[in-house]
Amino acid sequence: MLQIDEELKALKRKRKRLRQLREEVRELSEHLKNKRTSVKTSSTDLLEKRKMKENHIRWRKQITTRVKAIMKRLKRLENEGRKKLAKHLQISSLNFDELQSSPHTLLITENKNFKIKRLHSFINQSKNGESGGICLGHNDCKPGLCCHRFSTMDANSSITSTVNICYQYMLKEGEFCEDSCQCEARLNCFQNSNQLKDDKHNLYAICKKVSTSDIVNGIYLNAKDSSFHIKPTVHQQ
Repeated sequence: MLQIDEELKALKRKRKRLRQLREEVRELSEHLKNKRTSVKTSSTDLLEKRKMKENHIRWRKQITTRVKAIMKRLKRLENEGRKKLAKHLQISSLNFDELQSSPHTLLITENKNFKIKRLHSFINQSKNGESGGICLGHNDCKPGLCCHRFSTMDANSSITSTVNICYQYMLKEGEFCEDSCQCEARLNCFQNSNQLKDDKHNLYAICKKVSTSDIVNGIYLNAKDSSFHIKPTVHQQ
């Protein structure tokens, strides 16, 4: 567990350093822009202007070299961060499998497992969240895509295999839905609770932007860790 915490602290330090380097690049770029403007609006004296231009070119090369070095370091730090995070997730998964299920360790396991699961979903969504990508639940897919659990059956051996992949819906505002994963970005799947009073046999939900009325009277449909099950298909041979 100490190793996991140390890995997390190291990742936080690297993220902080990345932000500092990006800020430095921004300041240097702004300074370069101001310097370029200054050269254009300086004295019209030809000799002085030529001298300033030479100095500016030399200075700009130095700044450009500095910016390139910073960007190279940024890229290296980001790559190291990704490797550390992937290693951290792998180690954490192994450690959780080996923990004893006492009341104290069970609580720690649940909290840590939740964080690891959330990190895994974030990484998987950005990496494999497109249509056809491997997923565990809806949360692993990008907005507008849901996790589908497909089962296929071999006609000869009667062996059933299952695979989870992201399937694209991209439902627009006002379209019927079963879960928020089906809706486009910034839209959510809501069911009006008044329907339960009026007609329980005719319930439906639609993709829409969240309003105060939805929060008060609506039923938010968002099963992040679930997946849609699709009936088995038989493969002929």
